[in-house]
Amino acid sequence: MLGPDDLLVTASTLGHPPLPELVEAARAGGFTGLSIWPHETWLGARRDGLSVADMRSLLDDHGLVVNDVDALVCHLPAAKASSVFEGEALMYEAGEALGARYINVVMISEGEAPLDQMAEVFAGVAGRAAEHGLKAYLEFVPFMSVPDLRTAWQVVERSGCERTGIMVDTWHCHRGATSLDDLRAIPGERVLGTQVNDAPAESMDDPVIETLHHRLVPGEGDIDLDGWLGVLHQIGSVAPLCAEIFSDELLAWGSPRQIARRVGDAMRAVRARARGAA
Repeated sequence: MLGPDDLLVTASTLGHPPLPELVEAARAGGFTGLSIWPHETWLGARRDGLSVADMRSLLDDHGLVVNDVDALVCHLPAAKASSVFEGEALMYEAGEALGARYINVVMISEGEAPLDQMAEVFAGVAGRAAEHGLKAYLEFVPFMSVPDLRTAWQVVERSGCERTGIMVDTWHCHRGATSLDDLRAIPGERVLGTQVNDAPAESMDDPVIETLHHRLVPGEGDIDLDGWLGVLHQIGSVAPLCAEIFSDELLAWGSPRQIARRVGDAMRAVRARARGAA
C-alpha cells in the first residue's frame, strides 16, 4: 500500500513508452508507483503480447505498483447515476488486472451541471468501481464542470460515498480559484490522489493548450509548491505524490529514463523543501 512518503510518475510524463521501458524508467527515477492511461499502457501491453502475469512480473521485478488508472471522463448534464461512460469498463479491466487501487474521475459539460446531479453521477461511478476493488476520486479542473476544490468536495460529500475522495493537481490549484485555506479545510484522509507539476507566473491565452502541452518540472516554475505540498503534509493527506507533467519540451529533451531521473530528483527536492517549510 502506497502512502504520502511514496513518489509516483504518470506514464504520460514519460511519453507512454511500452510497459517494459516504462517500468525500467520509473525505477531508475526512484519512483515506487505508476499512474497509467488504459489505452496507452494496458491495451498497448496486450497488443505487444504481454499477459497479465507478464505485466505483474514486470512490475514486481522492478518494485513498482500501479496506483491508479486515469481518467474516466463523465459527460454531463444528460448523465444519470446509472450512466455508463465511454471507456469505463476498460478502466475497471485495466485497474483490476494490474492491482490498482484508484480510478480518477473528471466531469465535463456544455453548460452548468447541478451539484446534486454531479454527486449522483459520481456515486454511480464509485459504486461500479468498488465492484472491481477500486476507489474513485474526483479531480477538479478550472475549465470543466468541477472547477475548484470547494466544488469537488461538495460533490464528494453529497455523493454519500465515504470510501471516495479528491484528487489535488497543483496546476489546477494554481491556475484556478482554489486556495491553501480551501485545502486546509479538507480531511487529509479524503485527499486520495495528487498530481504535482509547475507552471510559469504568466498563463497562456489558452489554458487547455497550456495544461496539456506546457507544464513544467516541479521546482522549475512559479507555483507555490512549498505551500501546496506543505499543507498536504499538515492535514495528513494519505496520497502519494505523483508527478504529472504534460510537456512537449520535456519529451523532446530526453529518453523516458532520462526524464524519469530528472523528474524524480525534482520531486524529492520539492518534497523535502515543502516538508521543511511546513
